[in-house]
Amino acid sequence: MEWVIENTTDDIQKGAVFADPDVTDPCVLHHLLADTVDGNRELVHQALSLASQRGGALSAGAGKTLYDMIPHELPAGVIPPGKPAELENWARKHLFEETFQQVKSERERIAGVTERFLEESFSALLAEADRQILGAEDEGDRGVPGAQGRVRQAELAKEAHRQRRDERVAIARRSGLVNRGQISLLGSVVVLPAGAEAHEEDEEPHEADPSGLSNAEIEAIAMGEATRYETARGARWESTEKDGCGFDLRSVSVSDRRCIEVKGRAGVAQVGLTWLEYQKALELKDEFWLYVVLECATASPRLYRVQNPAERLAGAITPSLDVRFQIKPDPVISTAEVGG
Repeated sequence: MEWVIENTTDDIQKGAVFADPDVTDPCVLHHLLADTVDGNRELVHQALSLASQRGGALSAGAGKTLYDMIPHELPAGVIPPGKPAELENWARKHLFEETFQQVKSERERIAGVTERFLEESFSALLAEADRQILGAEDEGDRGVPGAQGRVRQAELAKEAHRQRRDERVAIARRSGLVNRGQISLLGSVVVLPAGAEAHEEDEEPHEADPSGLSNAEIEAIAMGEATRYETARGARWESTEKDGCGFDLRSVSVSDRRCIEVKGRAGVAQVGLTWLEYQKALELKDEFWLYVVLECATASPRLYRVQNPAERLAGAITPSLDVRFQIKPDPVISTAEVGG
C-alpha cells in the first residue's frame, strides 16, 4: 500500500471524473487513508475507505472499483463541490472507528503476550545470574582465587539483564497503547450518472419484459433461485452483494467453496459481467461460479450454473463500451450445469 500511495499520489490528487451506469444522482467520492499508531510512534495499521458526498451530505461510499465506471469529462460550467470541512472528523467516526477498535484490541493482545514472554525469558536469565553470584560467593568463602571478581561480573550481568528487561517491557507496553493517527485525503472523484447510450447494450433484457417486473424484482427472483439451490445442496451461504467484492454469494459446502455471481433475466437474454466481476472470475478460476436464472418473469425460472466462466465461456464473452462483458444466453445454456 505504501508503495502504491507514494507512486500515485500526484496523479490521484488531480482528481478524476467518471460516469457510472448504476447511479442516478451525481456525487463526489473521497478516497481516505487512516493511520493507527502506537505509543512508540510506530505505524500499526492503515485503512482505506470511501466517503460519498451528495450536496452537503456525507455517507459511506459503496465498495465499488473504478474499473466498473466509465472515464468521463466534466460538463462545461459544472464546478464540483469542495472538500467538506468536517470530512476527516466524520470519516473517523463513521468509516474508521470499527476498524480502529479491532486493531486496538488485537494490538493490546499481542502486547500482553509479548510482555509475558519477556518477563518469563528475563526471569530465567536473572535466575541464572543469581546462581552464578551464589556460586562465586561460595568460592569466595572457600578462598578460591578470583572469586570476588567473578561475583562482581555476575552482579553486573544481572543488572544488565534487569535494565534490558525493563527497556523491552516498556517498549512492549507502549506498543499496546494504540492511538488514532491522521486521516489523509488521497484524492476525490466526481461520479456522474451515465447517459442512456451507456446502457443500450445491457438494458434490453428488462425493457422487453411484458410482465412489468422491475430490475430489482427480477434480480430478487434470481437470487431466490440461487440461494434455494445452495441450501438444497447442503451449503452454508452468505450474501456479499453490499461488499462490492465482485460476486453476490459466498457459499461453502463439505466438498467445495463457491464465489457466486447471480444474474437474472425476465426471459431468455444476454447477461453482463462488470470489470470487477470479470476480474474476480479470472482470479478465482474454479471457485468462481456464474449462476444465470432465465425466465424469471414466468412461473418456472430456470437456473444455469457455469463454473469458471472466464475460461469456459471465453469464446462467448464480448467487451462492451459501458465496461461490461456481455454473454449471450445460448453459450450459457449449452455450457451450464442444470437441474438439482
